[in-house]
Amino acid sequence: MPGSKYKKLGFTLIEAMVSVAIFAILMTSAIDIFLSIIKSQRNTLSSKNAQEAVNYALEIMSKELRMAKVDDGYCGAPQEVYAIFDENGQPATPSGPTIKFRNYEGECVVYRLDNSAGRLVIIRNGRQAYMTPADITISDLSFYLQHHDITIGQPQVTVRFIVSYFNTEAGQQIMQVQTSISSRSYENYEFGG
Repeated sequence: MPGSKYKKLGFTLIEAMVSVAIFAILMTSAIDIFLSIIKSQRNTLSSKNAQEAVNYALEIMSKELRMAKVDDGYCGAPQEVYAIFDENGQPATPSGPTIKFRNYEGECVVYRLDNSAGRLVIIRNGRQAYMTPADITISDLSFYLQHHDITIGQPQVTVRFIVSYFNTEAGQQIMQVQTSISSRSYENYEFGG
């Protein structure tokens, strides 16, 4: 009514529909962002877990490889710090999937890959243990040795392998890992040569 004293109260149908549409768009966007953040967090967490497992194994391996002593023949590599072997257990130079050495406690240590389980194995004085968890898979393990003769140069081992792990959001993920470790065995090394 044109001269009515009454004011309109409430919303028209069009105003209500526009408000509901804007609210729905904002909620859909907020949910998409929230789900994207959760997915990213899961990806990061699974990658972090795999990296921590690999770092743990590398830390133990690095410490023992760094502190290895010249073998007196007890571990099958007389007068050398490290011995590299192929898949058949035969001596290999300069690289192979198995390394054997005498650690700082005088124990014979072997690092190799258990191909059936896809896990890194350590063997100390005949006792075997896995170094990596079952939910990550190690493949293409190789040890590359430089200066196996300690009188010529300081031995250095490069460890290289591929890590695979499953991520529920992104599927199978792969990382390549490589590190080099120098021996600290200076028993037969002549400084200033």
